[in-house]
Amino acid sequence: MAFLERRRFTFFDLKQNVDVGKISEAIGNARVTCCSTGYGSLVLGDSSGRIHIVRKAFEVKSFQAYNQCVTLVEQCKQLPYLITIGEDGIGINPHLRIWHTEKVDKNDIPDCLRVTRISIPNKIVIPTAMSIASNMTVMAIGFNDGSILIYRGDIKKDRTSKQTLLKEVQDPRNPEAPKSLSSITGLGLSAFGKTVTLYVATVNSIEMFDISHKDREKRITLNPEKGCSLRCSVLVEDEKENNFYVAQDEAVFCYTNGVMGPCYAVNGEKHQLHWFRGYLVIVAEDVNSVSILGSLPPSMRNGSQKGSHVITVLDTQNNVTAYHSNEHDVQNILIEWGSFYILSANNKLSCLEEKDLHSKLALLFKKNLYDVAIKVAKYQQYDSDGLMEIFRQYGDHLYSKGDHKGAIEQYIKTIGKLEPSYVIRKYLGSQQVENLTTYLQALHKEGVASGEHTTLLLNFYTKLNKPELLKEFIMTKDREIDFDVEVAIDVCRHVSPEDALLLAEKHRKHDWYLSIQIEDLNQYNAALDYIAKLSFDDADYMIRKYGSTLLENIPEETTKFLIRLCTDYKSSNEFLVDEAMMNGYLREPQKSSPDGFIHYFLDNSERLVEFLEKLIESGSTGDPQVYTTLLEHYLQVWLAQRDNAAKSLLESKIMRLLESSDGTCDKLQALILCKAANFRTGLLFLYEQKKMYQSILKYYVQENDHLSLLGCCRRFEHQEPGLWVQALWELKSNNTLKEDVLSEILSAIERGSLMSPMLVIDTLSQSPNFEAGHLKPYLKKVLQNELNLKDEQQQRISTYDKEIQEIQNSIDQLAGMPIKFQASRCSICKKQLEHPSVHFFCQHSFHQHCIQSYADNENECPPCMGTNKQIIEAIKSQEENKDLHEMFHSALEHAEDGFSLVTDYLGRGVFTKLTNYGEVAMRAETLRTKIDSKPASNTSSSYSSRYQTPKDEVIASQYDSSLYGEISRRAPEPTSLTVYGSSKASHAKTSDPPLSERIMTTVANKQAGSNPFGDDDEEDEGIYNPFSDNDDVHNPFGAGGDADDEYGESDDYDKNLNPFA
Repeated sequence: MAFLERRRFTFFDLKQNVDVGKISEAIGNARVTCCSTGYGSLVLGDSSGRIHIVRKAFEVKSFQAYNQCVTLVEQCKQLPYLITIGEDGIGINPHLRIWHTEKVDKNDIPDCLRVTRISIPNKIVIPTAMSIASNMTVMAIGFNDGSILIYRGDIKKDRTSKQTLLKEVQDPRNPEAPKSLSSITGLGLSAFGKTVTLYVATVNSIEMFDISHKDREKRITLNPEKGCSLRCSVLVEDEKENNFYVAQDEAVFCYTNGVMGPCYAVNGEKHQLHWFRGYLVIVAEDVNSVSILGSLPPSMRNGSQKGSHVITVLDTQNNVTAYHSNEHDVQNILIEWGSFYILSANNKLSCLEEKDLHSKLALLFKKNLYDVAIKVAKYQQYDSDGLMEIFRQYGDHLYSKGDHKGAIEQYIKTIGKLEPSYVIRKYLGSQQVENLTTYLQALHKEGVASGEHTTLLLNFYTKLNKPELLKEFIMTKDREIDFDVEVAIDVCRHVSPEDALLLAEKHRKHDWYLSIQIEDLNQYNAALDYIAKLSFDDADYMIRKYGSTLLENIPEETTKFLIRLCTDYKSSNEFLVDEAMMNGYLREPQKSSPDGFIHYFLDNSERLVEFLEKLIESGSTGDPQVYTTLLEHYLQVWLAQRDNAAKSLLESKIMRLLESSDGTCDKLQALILCKAANFRTGLLFLYEQKKMYQSILKYYVQENDHLSLLGCCRRFEHQEPGLWVQALWELKSNNTLKEDVLSEILSAIERGSLMSPMLVIDTLSQSPNFEAGHLKPYLKKVLQNELNLKDEQQQRISTYDKEIQEIQNSIDQLAGMPIKFQASRCSICKKQLEHPSVHFFCQHSFHQHCIQSYADNENECPPCMGTNKQIIEAIKSQEENKDLHEMFHSALEHAEDGFSLVTDYLGRGVFTKLTNYGEVAMRAETLRTKIDSKPASNTSSSYSSRYQTPKDEVIASQYDSSLYGEISRRAPEPTSLTVYGSSKASHAKTSDPPLSERIMTTVANKQAGSNPFGDDDEEDEGIYNPFSDNDDVHNPFGAGGDADDEYGESDDYDKNLNPFA
C-alpha cells in the first residue's frame, strides 16, 4: 500500500494524563459533545450544558451555559470571544451565545454579549458545523439539512449583524448538479480584503462559495461525487493561498484556492482531521482491529465496539509520517500551547510533544536519511551553518559508498561555508578529475574561487584534453565572469599563448596582452598597434611602461607614436569625425606630458631631437625642461659636427632657441650647458641677458681679448661702473697688457672716481710689467681734481659762515629790538581787524573770536604751527640722543666686544637722528629767509590800558610760538606798536650759539671733509695722503680729533653727537 511505502518516524513523544485528572473531575458523569481551542485555552462543551475553559496550567473553570446539551463551540484564535450553540429545552430551537471570556461577573461567569435563537423557517434543524472569520465580521453555521446561515457585520451585536440563508445556489459550471446540499459536515471561512470565501464539506460533495456580496453568492463545486464525515475537514489559511483539506477513507485531499491540489494516501475510515504546524493530524479507525472484530462472534463483539484508533501525524512538506500510534477511544484532538492533546472517551488528557530539531536530525542521521534530514531542516528554517554541516555529512556518506558524483553534488551545496580544500584533497587523492572539475566550476560560478582554484581548473581542462571546455570557460559570453582573469591568462600563457592573448584582449587586460606580445612573442609592431587602439589614459600608461623596449627595437614607429601622443592623441579605433564634431562641438585635444619620455632617448639623440622639434613646432608644450633638453642635444651634436655648414645651421638653431621671447627655456641651465660646451655666442648672449657683466669681462680676460674687454666696459659702464675696476684687477698680472689699454682703464677709473689713487698704485704694483711712468697722466689728473675740489669747498665754507652770521643777527634783533605790528586784516577770515585781536611774532594777526573758533590751541599761530612743531621735535630729539650717546660711550669703554655693542645700538635706532641734521639746517635756512622778508620783528603786543607785557617775558625765541601779545578790547585800531624783551631773555640766547648755527657748522665741516682722498697736506707736493700712517689730526677715529684744523679754526662739533668720538 502507498501508506506503508511512506517513511515513518517518531518525531513526537506521548505523555499520559498530563492534566492529572482535572478535566475528568470537572466533567464528571457528563459527556463531552464539542470542543475548541484558541486564545491560550482549551474549551469543552458537555451534554449537561456546561462549558469548561482549561488554562495552560490545566486549571479548569466551568459555568452553566445552557439547560441542556452544548452542540457547538468555537473560540476565536486571537480574540477573547467564545461562540457557543446549545439547547435550553426539548423542541426549542438552539440558541447562539457569544461570551467575553476576560469579562466575568461576580459568580466568575463570562459576560454574555449576544443571545440569538437559530431558526430556519418551517423546519426543525440541528446545527452541525460552525466557522468564524478571524476578524469577527462573518460567521457561518451549517445544518443537517444542507442549509447554511451566514451572519455579516459585527457578530457580537444583534442589531449590527445581518443574517442570510444560503440555500439552493446553483453552480453555473455544473447546471445538472442539485441546488440543495446534503448534510453539512464542515465549514471554513477565509477573508482576504474584500473577498470572503466559504469552503463547505457535506456528506456527498465538497463546495466553495464566494459570499463577498450579499444576495450575489457564487457556488463552485470542488468534488460533486464524494464528501466527508463530520469533523474530517480543516481550512489552513496562508498569506498567499488557502488550503482546504478533506479526509476521506482512501486519502486526504487538498483544495488550494478552489483547485485540486496534492493528496496524501492514508488508508482507513477517518474520524477527525486537524492541522498542527505543517502537520496533518489524522484520527482513523484501526484497520487491524476492525478485521479482528469482524472475525469475532457477535456475543464477543459487543464488548469491544469501542476498539482502537490510529493517530497519524503526516508531514505534508516532506511527505513522511512524523508519528503513528494506536490509541484507545480517541474522543477529540485539541491543539494549543505548541502541542496537541488527545482527549479520550473517559476524559483523560494525553499530550503529544514534538521533539526538538536536533533530536529529529540525530534520529535521521542514525538511519543515514540525510535527504529527509535536509528537508526537515529547511522546513523548520534551520540556520545555514547547520544545513551546510548536513550537506557535508551527506556528501561524506555518499563518498564512502562510492557515489562520487552524488557526493560532489552535496559538496557543491556547501560552497561558501566549507573550505574548498576539504573537497579538493578528497578528490585529488582518488583521481576523480571530472568530478573535481565540476566542483571547481561551481566554485567559480559562486564567485568564491581563488587564483589557485582557477589554475587547477584550467590544468584539469588541459589534462582531460578538452580544449573546447577551456575556450568555453574563458570565452564565456552569456554569463558573468566567475574566475580570476589574470590567473587564467597566466595559465594559458604557458599552455596556449594565442588563447591567452584572446582572453587578455577580451577582458581588456592590456598589461598582460602587451607583456605576452613583447616578452614572449617579440611582436613589437603588433604591440604598438594595440597601444594605438587604446584610450588616451591607457595608451599613456602602457607606452610609459613599454616605450623604452619599443623604442629600442622599432625606433621610427615608436617616435612617431610618441609625437602623436604628446601633440593630439586620438585612438585608431575612433572615427575621424564623431557625433559631437558633427554637431559643431570642437574636440578638446588630448596630449601627454613629454617629460616622462625624454629619458627613453638617452642613447638616440637623433630621434630625441626629432621628437622635441615636433613638439615645439606644434606648440604642444611649454615646459622649460623640454627646451633645455633640446638645447643640450643641439650642443652635443654641434660639438661632434665637423661640417662647417651643418655647424653653422646648428648655431642658428641654438641661438633661435635662446633668443625666443616666450621665456620657455631655462636660462640658467642653458648658461651651464653653453659654458660646458664653450659655445661663445650663446654664452655671451646669456651673460648679457642675465646682466652678468663681470662674467663677460672675465670671459674676455680668459680669452686674452683686450679689445672686446674694453668694448664690454664701455658698453656696460652705466649699468655697472665697477667693471673698470674689475678690468684693472683682472689685468694686473697679464704679461701682454698694452699701455693704451691700461691708459683707457685708468682714465675711466679717474673719471668716475671709482678707486683711490693709492689703491690703484697698490693694484698695479703687483703687475710684473708695471712702470711708474704709466701712472703719471693718471696721477696728474687726480691731483688737479683734488685741488679744484678743495677750492670749491673753501668757497662753500665762506658762504655758510656768512649765512650763519646773518641768522645770528636776526636772532639778536628779535631778542632786543622793538617789534612793530602793521597787519590790518585777520589771517583767517581776511576781514579788517577789530578789537579784541591777537598778534603773533611771526606777523600773523587774528580776531580773537576767529582764533578761538579755528585753532585748537590759542597759544599757537595756526599757519606756523606745523613748521614750528617739526623744528621743536628735531631739537628735542637731539637733546634726548645726547644722553643716549653718553650712555653708549660709557658702555663702549667697558665692553668686551665693541662691534656687537655698536650693532645693538644701530638696531635700536640710537644714531638714526644724526642723519637729520641736514634737514634741521634746511629748516633753519627757510626760517631765516622768512625773517629777512618781514618789515619788522616777529613778536607782538598791542596797546592797552589794561594789559602790559611783563619785563621778564621771553619773546626772542623763534622756536617758542606760545608767547603772544593780547590786544585790549578797549584800545583803538593799532598802527605801529613796539614791545621790548628783557635783558635776561637776550642773555639766555647769546650765552650759547643757537642749535641751528651748530648744525650749519657741522654740516659745513662734513662737506669740507667729504673728499675721500683727504686734505691737501702731502709733505712733498702739498697733497694729503689718506693712507698715511702718521695722520692723527685728520683721522676721525684717532686721538687728535679735537686739535685745530689746518685753517686755524676750532671745531665746535659736539663730541656727544658722534658715537665714535
